[in-house]
Amino acid sequence: MYRALLALGAEYRNMRLRDPDDDSPKRAWEHKIAELGLECEESITRERAGEQRKKYIVKYPLGTKNNKFLKYHLRKGKAREERFCLAIYFFWDGHKKCVVVGALPRHLDNRMT
Repeated sequence: MYRALLALGAEYRNMRLRDPDDDSPKRAWEHKIAELGLECEESITRERAGEQRKKYIVKYPLGTKNNKFLKYHLRKGKAREERFCLAIYFFWDGHKKCVVVGALPRHLDNRMT
């Protein structure tokens, strides 16, 4: 888990801040998650979140009433069994230029689970 968080804070952040003409940070991110055996994708659509929608929402910045959707997740394994998977839900704060992690280490429920 700590290696995945470090990758979000370094390679992912570098990819988000990259010059549009420089593809090397994106390749570095893809290489890092492959090296760690992870996949990065959108977590769930707002529509599919269904009744569990609140689990995919965090108050951000802390102490405010602003809702932010955990748009992405970095995961390892597809099993719903906690012992066999890792899921880190996050979003990118473009204003502060940082990754905000909202949930970990397990898969969040959705209408399929």
